[in-house]
Amino acid sequence: MAGMKFLGIQNCEIERFGQYEALLRERGVEFDPFPAYSGSPLPAQAGYQAILVGGTPISAYATEDHPFLVVQEQYLRSAVQWGKPCLGICFGAQLLARILGGRARQADKKEIGVYELELTAEGKAEPLLRGFPGRFPAFQWHGDTFDLPPGAKLLVQGTDCPNQMFRCGRAVGVLFHLEFGAGEAAALARAYAPELRGFGKSSGELLSEFRAQEQSILKLARVFIENFVSWTEEEGAA
Repeated sequence: MAGMKFLGIQNCEIERFGQYEALLRERGVEFDPFPAYSGSPLPAQAGYQAILVGGTPISAYATEDHPFLVVQEQYLRSAVQWGKPCLGICFGAQLLARILGGRARQADKKEIGVYELELTAEGKAEPLLRGFPGRFPAFQWHGDTFDLPPGAKLLVQGTDCPNQMFRCGRAVGVLFHLEFGAGEAAALARAYAPELRGFGKSSGELLSEFRAQEQSILKLARVFIENFVSWTEEEGAA
């Protein structure tokens, strides 16, 4: 893993990479978070073994209204075409699905809080999910979702939003958050307070349910990052 370098495309100031960033650095991976929302030119892809794409309240089906996302979509389209391992989180998953020929859309039901998810049959055989239990808790905060791109494998499913994780070649989309701890959850509750109230949940209720599952979620974050680093290394050698 020595010498590996990952790019993290950050699409809004508040939604960062949390535990994923810390765990990557712990594993000896150089992680370069980049504030794409600033409008600065994205760095050359050649220096990175993988790209992580973070969240934003902006909808992945409204990128044309945001110049930095128009540029980013083309950047990621090129990365996918060249077979660069890409991991999209929440908005990032929806954007990758759209690039790959799927659809980003408003979800039938918004999800905010901790939800129980389930591995599909293909998810149980997926190297990225090695060590995951069949059912597991994850934090959610989204009103949009994605339809699967052609040829994608559905790896994790939920009840209110059935499509929770896919892999299509070397592109991976994850709708849920394992990277957030209680501090990040509290920050979202403050930043998006009107949305939380509209959902019918208080900040206290959100943090209470999160803290009840925090250790399980953070353990899974570690497992996932270890799997992702190993998978990226194997893909690079392929």
